[in-house]
Amino acid sequence: MDAYKFSKRKKLWVCGITQDRAKDIEEMLTPELLDAVDGLVFTDGYSTDGTYELLNEKKGEGKIVQRRWTNDHDYQMNEFLRAGVMDSGDWFFILDSPERVSKKWAESVRDDIEKYEETNIGVVAMSGRAYLAKYYDTMFIAPSPHWGLHGIMGEFKVFEDDEKAEHIINTRDGDPQESYLLHPTKYYYCYGRSNHTSLMYGDFGSKCVNYHENIRIRFRLYCQNVLNLDFTLDSLEEYMKKGDFGDDFIEIAELEYSIKDLFRLKVLGQSFEKIADNRYNWSFKKYLETGEIDQPKSDYIGIVNEYRKDAKMPATEPSHIYEKLSL
Repeated sequence: MDAYKFSKRKKLWVCGITQDRAKDIEEMLTPELLDAVDGLVFTDGYSTDGTYELLNEKKGEGKIVQRRWTNDHDYQMNEFLRAGVMDSGDWFFILDSPERVSKKWAESVRDDIEKYEETNIGVVAMSGRAYLAKYYDTMFIAPSPHWGLHGIMGEFKVFEDDEKAEHIINTRDGDPQESYLLHPTKYYYCYGRSNHTSLMYGDFGSKCVNYHENIRIRFRLYCQNVLNLDFTLDSLEEYMKKGDFGDDFIEIAELEYSIKDLFRLKVLGQSFEKIADNRYNWSFKKYLETGEIDQPKSDYIGIVNEYRKDAKMPATEPSHIYEKLSL
């Protein structure tokens, strides 16, 4: 007997986490999507803008649970895994509120699932993140939403970026400033449990990741307990605008490009194009010492490129990054 097959009809659920994103959720829940699935299983962070009511109206056979948002993606996502709706052998599809499924996805997903069953596929991943997976009640997510789905049974199918684009549209990608500057900074600073350091330093090994994760946690504690800041980008931005930096803050800002991104964007008023062109080669310390805002690429190699050099990897060319983002 194939351990991965069940005789009952496979149900398909759309899962996700959200808070106060009623407009996004309304645009996400197209008739095509709702017709293709059995229901919604979402975790809502006690929204006050009608998000919770909208999800309940559209949930079908699903369930909307509520958990107060605590800056932890994985804890929030485990709530929909543990909602008691999905049975082992069902399939679930994870969507962020800015994401939309294509008509092609809605029309083909049931047939695709049947093919995945026949070939023992247990999860479909796009851009390093599990989107569609076969559910088992032993599954859990830790510590990050992108790579943290544990308890998968079966093989992986990985969609390349062009294949993903045929199925998923991320409206956040339409604003590269939000997607590539503010969003990573939010992961670095705001979230208690984050995949930021894995995404940034994963190529350089677990010791490197753990080193930077420890720095990230210490930085958050420093901002909270010494600087009396909230875990919001607005709070961090207001502190940066005052310009009275302690040595500990300077060391972290010099090390982490995402903190420099926020400073350059919100305090210095540099354009996204300017930041993207030399984001890995811009020195926070040099700015404080000289006041020089427009720093040449060759002046400061940056910690990421130092790691790449030590690992004999190709140096990052930020201008190529911007060209890619502009497509």
